[in-house]
Amino acid sequence: PSIGQEVAIQFRSHAKPPQLLADLMIQQLREDNASTYTRLIVGERYLARGRLKEAIQQWEAILRKDPNSGPALNNLALTLIQDDATQIDRALERIERAFQLQPNNAELCDSYGEILMKQERFIEAIAKLERAIRLDPKRIATREKLQECYRQKGLNDMAEEQGKVIASLREKESL
Repeated sequence: PSIGQEVAIQFRSHAKPPQLLADLMIQQLREDNASTYTRLIVGERYLARGRLKEAIQQWEAILRKDPNSGPALNNLALTLIQDDATQIDRALERIERAFQLQPNNAELCDSYGEILMKQERFIEAIAKLERAIRLDPKRIATREKLQECYRQKGLNDMAEEQGKVIASLREKESL
């Protein structure tokens, strides 16, 4: 499995591994001997290429072995709603499980909020997104989602305040 991980890391950095090693990683994936880390990277690569079904397969394979893998639950939930809007309930189940396991993970809080937004459950989304920001105040994308939720609920002053914070964070990033 460690060879598969090394090959996956090379793919992630856009390096081309020797064909023999790439074939070995593919064999590990087929035989279900690949590590969780390898499958996470392979799933991310599929996702980056717009191959959502293949990405979903990788994360589901991880969850068959480790049903409590936070990254796999998170990635699966977000990819499900990208792939098929009718999968929103399944996506919500996955992100709820991940959140129960790691309630203080800002990334999971953000994803949970995003999925709730897709269901137009803006008040609940606000709670999750605000939690993500409390955990990691520099999350610009989370603040943008929060700003949209505030607008959807008519909380325009709060949305405007988030806009100011976002602008300030972007300014600091560019320095």
